[in-house]
Amino acid sequence: MITALANALPDRQDLDISLMLDTVRAATGIPLGHLAEHLACHPDALISGDPRCPVVLIRLTHALYDAGQPVVRPGCAGCGKVTLNLAQCGSGGLLCQMCRVRTRLSTCARCGREDTRIAARRAEGGICFPCYRVDPEVVEECGRCGRTRMPVTRRGDGTPLCLGCWTPPVHRCIHCGQDRPARVSGPDGSICRDCYRQRPRRCGRCGGVRVISKRATHGNPDLCGACNRGPDMPCAGCGQTRPSRRYRPDAAAAENSFGTCASPTGQPAGPTATSSTRWTTAPGCWRAG
Repeated sequence: MITALANALPDRQDLDISLMLDTVRAATGIPLGHLAEHLACHPDALISGDPRCPVVLIRLTHALYDAGQPVVRPGCAGCGKVTLNLAQCGSGGLLCQMCRVRTRLSTCARCGREDTRIAARRAEGGICFPCYRVDPEVVEECGRCGRTRMPVTRRGDGTPLCLGCWTPPVHRCIHCGQDRPARVSGPDGSICRDCYRQRPRRCGRCGGVRVISKRATHGNPDLCGACNRGPDMPCAGCGQTRPSRRYRPDAAAAENSFGTCASPTGQPAGPTATSSTRWTTAPGCWRAG
């Protein structure tokens, strides 16, 4: 493997290939096997930019690029965006988060909501997340308030507790020293929510170490302010494709009401502020406000 990478990187100079493989978690095991097999079949994989590759190659090309090596980082097979957050493989290769979501959209078999994410499968078909949270197979009577809700935890005797009745355990934050519920816990201790959000971390989309604007949830990565933007969609008012806000095709809205799209800097632009308006057909941009 080291010889194959050395031959593919003629300008490697003092690059420690063994350390590079260890950094991208490809020095041993299954990732190493996937990488070796792919490079054997595709010797130009480091410069082709082909998204039809194992995920470990994405990590490797980004690490080599950051080290100044003349490699081509593969982009999303759907939209072409170059990002570390390429995981699920579609028909044409690895996909980014937004394109993965689009491929999973379907119609809820219970409420009829279209273009929505499917949370679970039932006898009638896939159901959306709102239907899942009130599904008879999921909800139980809370042991404290008595309401029928989806449990988030259980007592020692197995009694379910809903989100409103659950009190998260308190830990001492290693950064601020306050006794608060932990957002994350590791070998060094626990970190509270405020410290976790304020300390710069690596963005799961662009790879930069920045203050996180949107925290990781349900398998989605942390996003910095520049990456926390809506998907590019045609504006219902002006027809131009711009980053949109709150796309809700199933919700009702007043006639001729539009939301705002974002400026190139990622901030709301134009004569209107960020809108929580829900569209009947498509989002609107600031020019249509």
